Amino acid sequence: MEETMLSLEGKEESAIVQSLRDKIDELENVLALMPGHVYWMSKDGYYLGSNTQVAKFLNLGSREQIIGKHLTAVIPPGDAQAIRKVNHAVTEEGATYLGEEICEIPGHEGIYLTQKVPLKNREGKIIGLLGISLNITDQKRIEKELQEAKEIAEIANQTKTEFIRNMEHDIRTPLCGIMGVAAYLNSIEQDPAKKEFINELERSTNELLNYLDNIVEFSQMNTGTVPMILKAFNLEQMLNGILNLESAAAKHKSLDLILIYPKSIPQWIIGDRFRLHRILLNLVNNAIKFTDHGYVKIHVNVLEFLGPEGVQIEIAIEDTGIGIEKKYHQPIYDKFMRCDPSNKGVYKGTGLGLWIVRQFINDLKGTISLESEKGKGSIFTCVFPFQLPKNKQL
Repeated sequence: MEETMLSLEGKEESAIVQSLRDKIDELENVLALMPGHVYWMSKDGYYLGSNTQVAKFLNLGSREQIIGKHLTAVIPPGDAQAIRKVNHAVTEEGATYLGEEICEIPGHEGIYLTQKVPLKNREGKIIGLLGISLNITDQKRIEKELQEAKEIAEIANQTKTEFIRNMEHDIRTPLCGIMGVAAYLNSIEQDPAKKEFINELERSTNELLNYLDNIVEFSQMNTGTVPMILKAFNLEQMLNGILNLESAAAKHKSLDLILIYPKSIPQWIIGDRFRLHRILLNLVNNAIKFTDHGYVKIHVNVLEFLGPEGVQIEIAIEDTGIGIEKKYHQPIYDKFMRCDPSNKGVYKGTGLGLWIVRQFINDLKGTISLESEKGKGSIFTCVFPFQLPKNKQL
């Protein structure tokens, strides 16, 4: 009976030992096949083991052959000195290291991302370190190329910005001169045929100015150089100024250009005049461009007074033009968006006007909505909050 018991106990012990051996073999295989360079070494710089990748890297026949080799026996002196400094901080100070290491081993030159942690025994005493290194040479090369490309792009962008700034001055100045001369000639000319030529000159020059403004504003908005300036201005005068600018284009197409401005509307408001002017000028310009007969109207209305010093004003631009299909009601505000490619060459433009309109409306904390169907005209309705000047007699 006792012999049977001893026999059973021996078999159980043998099974436990075999199971442990199997687990050790399994862990050894996992360790050997781990990606990257995995290694551990003593405090004085002797390797205690590694995975297969390290053995191949050092041209060793097996990973067991690294055991007992000193760091300086496998790493070039220049690299070894820097590595030993890092290893000392890990093993003597208990610090964790994460950084880049340069490798100059022939055939393996490159940059490695390395993490090293203290290796401790059961009592918690540091006996060495465990390190893992990954080759990031390709990633660093790509990173460098991207940085160089970024710098080139920034230089190109700066050059473009400077060009546009120069263009704003060098082109706007002669165009404004042409506009002034054309306006003077129009005021003194009596011959209807000649006046028609002068109107065409005014219309074309104004169109060029509008294109220039869109390009300049697009560049400024991309670089964040359009400051917000809040000051009091006369809304009715501003709107009449827009009508004067667009009158030649409207006359060229025999369109009625109408402003509906009730007496109840405050004439003076406080806001960013530049942004509001560009919003409404772009919308009116578009309305005339896409309308061949009928009218373009600007309706102004007070939605509500926001206390004694604020007002919410609605400004709608209505036209009897070609209209916009519903599927384009949102995309038309995208950069360079043109609703119908079939109109290319018929209705010219940069495709930036409505994108600028939306950006400026957002800056003013306003809203814009569109009512339109193809062939039935369009109504763009903008709502803006404004402050009212305390001095009503401005």
